[in-house]
Amino acid sequence: MNKKLVALLIPLLIMPLFAFGYAHFTDDVVKKYKIHVGSVYLNVTGFHVDYVKMPDVDNDGVIMGDELNVTIVEIDGIYYVLITADPISGGFVLNTTMWMHNAGKLPFELDWLNVRWDGKYDSDPGFDIAPTKLLSTLPMPPWSFSITVYKWHLNETTQVYERTGPWAPTETHYKPCDYIEVIQHVDFKQPGPGEEAYQKDWQCKWIKIWVPFHAQDVWTEGSSLTWGTLGPPQ
Repeated sequence: MNKKLVALLIPLLIMPLFAFGYAHFTDDVVKKYKIHVGSVYLNVTGFHVDYVKMPDVDNDGVIMGDELNVTIVEIDGIYYVLITADPISGGFVLNTTMWMHNAGKLPFELDWLNVRWDGKYDSDPGFDIAPTKLLSTLPMPPWSFSITVYKWHLNETTQVYERTGPWAPTETHYKPCDYIEVIQHVDFKQPGPGEEAYQKDWQCKWIKIWVPFHAQDVWTEGSSLTWGTLGPPQ
């Protein structure tokens, strides 16, 4: 073989090898995120009538499920506790305890400030249309209404639920798996001397009260997680 020809071929064979090696001589740093979107889910786990005082109109010895009916329904992820007391008289008292649960993945704060009422209705107003009057405009007396809320949180050391409170609206955070105990009181005052107008104003009328419980996720901010050395060397 001609030596001059060989000298020309060798550089041609080596040059593509250099080009290949240069194109793949790289380095990478990849930052990957894996983010799970949480959920706010407040459900009702139990309801109890602690005390009721009302007439047994049909004189059958039964009030629960008769003159007083309680139904819990879930519609589109929202729980409704439907309470019907029919009929009542002066001196009516209804004390209840409702249990709710943070069944979601996020902590939340709870408020129940948007209590509304409507009345006086001449006929059964049903549950479809929300009342519009502020609770502060409900005449007290003759009516009396109150809510007390407690939180039950699992002690990780003892594995026993502990009760704290009572809490005001948005005063505390309810963590996932926390339970909420809601004690409610409503009554219709028995007219006293000089208060007989109550009976004339309210007899044969209907009143409805809505108590919405609103759970909203809460934020925690931070900036203390560090790995390695930040910035150039000094």
